[in-house]
Amino acid sequence: MPRSSESLDTALQHIRELIRAGKWREAAEQLEALQTRHPDDARLRSLAQEVRLRLSLLPEEPSLGQRWTVPGRWGVLGLVFLLLLFLGIGLYMGYTQYVAPVRATALARATLEAEYDRAMDALAAGDYERAAQILQSIQSQAPDFPGVQQALERAAQRRQLDETYRRALSLVEQKAWADALLLFRKIAEVDPNYRDVPQQIRQLERLVRVEELYEKATEAYAHQDWETAARYFEEVRQLDARFKAEKVQSRLFTAYMNWARETLAKGTEDAPEEALRYVRRALSLKPQDPDARALREEIILYLRGKRYFDRGDYLRAVQLWQPLFERHPDFANGLLARQLYQAYVALARQRELEDNLPSALHFYTLASRVPVEDTEHVRERLAFLFTLITPTPTPTPTPTPTATPTPTVTPTPTPAPRPLRSYIGWIAFKTNRRGVEEIWVMRGDGCCPRPISDPDTYERVKERQTYSPDGRFRVYVEGPPGSTQKTNLYVWRYDVPPQWEHRYLLVDNGSINYDPVYSPDGQWIAYVSQVSGNDEIWKVSSNIWHPQPPIQLTHNTWEWDKCPTWSPDGRYIAFWSNRETGRKQIWVMNADGSHPHNISRNPYEDWDPVWLRAELFTSPKVVTPTP
Repeated sequence: MPRSSESLDTALQHIRELIRAGKWREAAEQLEALQTRHPDDARLRSLAQEVRLRLSLLPEEPSLGQRWTVPGRWGVLGLVFLLLLFLGIGLYMGYTQYVAPVRATALARATLEAEYDRAMDALAAGDYERAAQILQSIQSQAPDFPGVQQALERAAQRRQLDETYRRALSLVEQKAWADALLLFRKIAEVDPNYRDVPQQIRQLERLVRVEELYEKATEAYAHQDWETAARYFEEVRQLDARFKAEKVQSRLFTAYMNWARETLAKGTEDAPEEALRYVRRALSLKPQDPDARALREEIILYLRGKRYFDRGDYLRAVQLWQPLFERHPDFANGLLARQLYQAYVALARQRELEDNLPSALHFYTLASRVPVEDTEHVRERLAFLFTLITPTPTPTPTPTPTATPTPTVTPTPTPAPRPLRSYIGWIAFKTNRRGVEEIWVMRGDGCCPRPISDPDTYERVKERQTYSPDGRFRVYVEGPPGSTQKTNLYVWRYDVPPQWEHRYLLVDNGSINYDPVYSPDGQWIAYVSQVSGNDEIWKVSSNIWHPQPPIQLTHNTWEWDKCPTWSPDGRYIAFWSNRETGRKQIWVMNADGSHPHNISRNPYEDWDPVWLRAELFTSPKVVTPTP
């Protein structure tokens, strides 16, 4: 069959050469022969029609005896008509064979290009299904249309990316972070900038990291590996503060507290400072936790004593350490006991060098009561000093442990008690100087402390400070019903008729406020507030018609100051504080909060001062309004 087609094409080419040479009759004869062999070939039929038409226009060949004659008028007209007809037929055939197909091809091409543009728009808009349908239609009409195959491949790729993206978002909603991250990474391998994939990957990497850290922290927490748990929980908070925030904060607080206790239990020299760092981190999570605050105060108390010890101020060191030791004999796994023992021994040696043998004996005795491993040296010194002090030889005394406060070597005789009213200008206070709670008085500089004969008067005098000097007002504390986290200061007015307003709000800071007292001139009210996180002394104007912001007078890191009381001239305020010593001591400062100083200066506890003024011993003269 291919050979027959080749021979037909060859014959057609030969016939066209005959036509070009003007050999129409020879061409017609060969066409008739070919048509008999190929009756259904359209090319032969079209070419045969053309040849026959041309032959009909050719004049017949004259015979040898025939002579040419000039045609007449009608002959010329007929010849012109035939020429025009031939020309029209040629133009028609040329149009149908050449021009029309070209125009049809151009129109089809323009249609396909418009469809291709529509497909590209759909692809850009993310309508991959529509884009693929249009491109497949173009390909079916024109398989070789440029760019269609590549566009189809891109549409398929984008459709696959879109499906993967949707699956990844669904996993994100299900909080399957790791699986979602894998899908987003697959998308990024194909198109790194696809939609918001880079942002999704960063976010999921952080979430996956948070989950991994949380699992590690939880495992360490379960095994009581507090250091590891704290580090991992801290990383979780840094990466995502909202991730299981309440549980993370609670467990991190517990981890820090236990880490601090474990560190403290090492009993090394630097253990307390390291433990204090962890306690402070715990307090940053729960600032009001009582256990954490108590542990912080104990460590700070120890470290302050250590600073005094390192400077050679052994007496102040033992004044800080002895109360702590009585509460926690095993503090820092015996570190406190060892340091306290060394401080007592150092004090005893100082007294020996000063030839103060009774005082040296006293400090050696205190050292012997501290439970450390080796006290042989102290026992030897006790035996030696006891022999020197006692006229007749006696056996070496066996020290008996006791929890009583460190006594002074030579106690000062106490004067006979007198009534509280006989000490106007002095400071009355509570104390345990004789082992029980009593009411004593001392001067404003701490001099001449002594007990009184009528302790019951103290409470009435203390209460009298809540009234203004003229008796018109009284300051008191009141909190919302059922609340233990908030108390406000109010002023009650007595000099108005019953139907008038009597109660005025003075201080409302959302915290606990207490111990309010009027100044002698009635212009100020001093009180204690926890608004700063500690118990601090504040003062506020007593003018209820023109309120002024309160003024903070004391500033501490962990210590507390309580129970303010005004001097008779209003220039000073006394209060009790546990600053520096860790024990309750009476302090005095200027009314503006400057120059605070300890006037107790003893190894006991003094608290709740009342600076005695004459008007405090009289009942308040409550003003009755005139009708």
